[in-house]
Amino acid sequence: MKHFYKNTKNFRKNTEALSSYIIHQRWYRGKSQSNHNISIDDVIEIANEQYIFIVTANNSIKHKYILFLILSEQKQQNSMFNLYIDNKQLFVYDGCQNEEYCNNLWNIIQFPDTYRNLSSFIIHQNLDLSINNSKLQDIEQSNTNIIYDDRLLLKIFRQPQPGTNPDLEINVFLSEQGFCHVPKTVAAIRYTSDSGKIFDIAIVQELVKNAKDCWEHTVDLASKFLVQNREENLAQRSIFSSLKTIPSTMELSANFAKLLGQRTAELHLALTNTNDNADFTPSKIDNLYLLNLYKGFCGILQEVVDTLENSDMRTNHNVIKFLEAKNYLQTHFESLTTIKTEGFRIRCHGDYHLGQILKLETDIVILDFEGEPLRPIEERRQKQSPFKDVAGMIRSFNYAGFKAAMDLGTTDISRANYWGNIVSTTFLSEYLKVAESGKFLSQNKQQQRVLLQLFLFDKALYELKYELNNRPDWVHIPLSGIISLLNDVIEK
Repeated sequence: MKHFYKNTKNFRKNTEALSSYIIHQRWYRGKSQSNHNISIDDVIEIANEQYIFIVTANNSIKHKYILFLILSEQKQQNSMFNLYIDNKQLFVYDGCQNEEYCNNLWNIIQFPDTYRNLSSFIIHQNLDLSINNSKLQDIEQSNTNIIYDDRLLLKIFRQPQPGTNPDLEINVFLSEQGFCHVPKTVAAIRYTSDSGKIFDIAIVQELVKNAKDCWEHTVDLASKFLVQNREENLAQRSIFSSLKTIPSTMELSANFAKLLGQRTAELHLALTNTNDNADFTPSKIDNLYLLNLYKGFCGILQEVVDTLENSDMRTNHNVIKFLEAKNYLQTHFESLTTIKTEGFRIRCHGDYHLGQILKLETDIVILDFEGEPLRPIEERRQKQSPFKDVAGMIRSFNYAGFKAAMDLGTTDISRANYWGNIVSTTFLSEYLKVAESGKFLSQNKQQQRVLLQLFLFDKALYELKYELNNRPDWVHIPLSGIISLLNDVIEK
């Protein structure tokens, strides 16, 4: 069975069957490719008829994927596709949907020396790792979560890359720092290829109970504000300005934004609390880093400009305003490459938004430190300006306000913009106040402002590019954000 996939007799038929299944999975990254060219690298048996497949999509960029499959001669209603081995037709089922399979998967953690090319290590030795039952967590995401005994969660990285996965690395580091606003990481599973490359393929964490999706909670807060229909001064302000008073209608939203600002700053403080771990010791921001940021910004700016100039939206009032400001924006942000550099690069979350947070009754838990999964692991592990995370959350607030307006069917976006402006200002003010003790931020307020503006524009441009290609009905969200940012830059 180990080398069945190298059997040339059924090789083409089997790889085509696998391809037809893989390309429709949420975690598959190559949907836009015309040629998927899936190859099977390894098959590991974990129990009778139960296997782990390691496959590679050999298109423009090679990506590995991990599959958890049951191969049986018995046909049942939920079979996904067929494979042919030694002239036998085998029906294939999703192992993660099968409790026996999931329980056998757990054995890799308890009995690490039993399985070829698989290993595990325990981080918290005093925790009871015996389990009785399991179930697949039914949520839409690029990884796969299996819950054991309603207390432990196995998170599987469906697209493993060689090297240390930052989700594992950062969670372990934060546990060592005593940062209590992340799930406790208990164990991990690794795969070693025949060529000796090591892949982190799963981590085990304690399950966070009685938690609410923070994105849904924040959209709900925005909805409660939008339906009040009170007369208010909805004038936009710079998010860098201080709020002397919080409008009573915004109190709940502002208090939550303040908590997020505090916890985000505390996260960054914890991630910089070391002098002897080179992977986490802050590094000075230098001109080369700022130059690369600026070049990246100019690249995505030109991409979006080209797309809009050739689209039906080119006559839209806001699009015209944005296109006319292209040269101004390039000149404005070029100043970053010439001023005296201050501040530090640190290990960040890397993909920070409301969807990465769980809301507890009076606090939050921060999840998923993988970074942007489309980027290589080496890039995701690089130190960044902490404003990368700050900008991600501010843009997420903007999306939450507009999502609430869309759900309510309102066409008046002024109140959604106002809500997003107040929560972003509150979040940023609290973040800067708490983070100040860490000494990793530039003390030059103008440099702080321009650097955060750059990250905000960069994020909004990527959002606009995504919506143009995938959700045209949502284009107005990042476009409105870009116009607000543009007004802030021009009125500086």
